[in-house]
Amino acid sequence: MVRAVLPQKVVHQLRLGRTYAETFTQTTVLFSDIVSYTALSSELEPLEVVELLRELFSEFDRLTDKYGLYKAGTIGDAYIAVGGAPAPCHPCDAAARVAHMALDMVEFVGNRTFHQGGKTHGIKIRVGINSGDLMAAVVSAKSPVMTIIGDTVNVSSRMESYAEAMHIHVSETTAVLLRGNPDFKLTPRGVINIKGKGSMSTYYVERAGASPWIQVLMGSSPLAVLQSEGSETVSNVRGLQRKCAALLR
Repeated sequence: MVRAVLPQKVVHQLRLGRTYAETFTQTTVLFSDIVSYTALSSELEPLEVVELLRELFSEFDRLTDKYGLYKAGTIGDAYIAVGGAPAPCHPCDAAARVAHMALDMVEFVGNRTFHQGGKTHGIKIRVGINSGDLMAAVVSAKSPVMTIIGDTVNVSSRMESYAEAMHIHVSETTAVLLRGNPDFKLTPRGVINIKGKGSMSTYYVERAGASPWIQVLMGSSPLAVLQSEGSETVSNVRGLQRKCAALLR
């Protein structure tokens, strides 16, 4: 079990009876949570909440493996992942892989409905990303897990807390690492007051390319990517899709 949840180099240190603590520079940390999770969980039985989180987190685990990131843990409905630790890589690479995972997370949730309690639930998530230095450490000998510690982690959590639903909110330090990467589009959110940090310039990150409206109308993206726009917008887009299809016949 320990081998399954801890990197091999950490297991080796623990077997030698040593404390594991290591500093990593220029990592990128992701936090996500479910919007209105408290209200959702109150509608479901505890086991149904577990099943919903299991389905959601299983997909996030798959994305963590896909992009070569480290799952730093879960806290309730929150999911935490990190790039650049415990396997160091170029800072821009770490930021890009985390951003790609975040985009895939939002798309997965937008395209998926969850069936629990005899009802169908469409959930939304928030994602926050920040880059910088951190320390990774095992702080307990009983049921050891690797914990990530530092201001970088705290700011990532703040980015998630201040994000809008189905958006990926990134700090200036992460935006700097993503600029120039043709895979991403950065949209300034402006200067906002972050609790415990003061005023910060932050951004939303999207995939580069055509807008979601155009992608949906042309059939290259599912309609669910526009769910945050509301039911009236989705209904209007369905009508436009039918008109587009008729014109192309």
